[in-house]
Parts: sequence; C-alpha cells; structure tokens
Amino acid sequence: MTSNKGYSECLYLWENLPDSFKKRWSREAKAHSMTGFNLFMKTNLTKLKSGGEFTIAPWF
Repeated sequence: MTSNKGYSECLYLWENLPDSFKKRWSREAKAHSMTGFNLFMKTNLTKLKSGGEFTIAPWF
C-alpha cells in the first residue's frame, strides 16, 4: 500500500463501489477518453487536494 493517504482512500472507495456505480463512472469517462477508474481517481484526488470531499456519484 502507498504512503499517500488520499490515494489509498480513493482506491479503497473504488474497490468497494457497487458494480453499477463503476459502470456509470466508465460511461461518464468515455467522453474524456479515460477509464472509469482513472476518472474516479482524478476527480477525487483533485477534490481532496483542494480540501473537498469524495465524490461517489457525480451524476446526482
């Protein structure tokens, strides 16, 4: 495991997301030529760095 707490927390969240959420992240990511995992990590790590909270479902 990495020493970057934010990365570890995001990874833990991704691994525990329901499959339906992962599929939705993947659909959202296609518009950015990314994978769902990469979009999830980018979104959440950026928010954490700026003092924000995790985004589990940005489409709500």
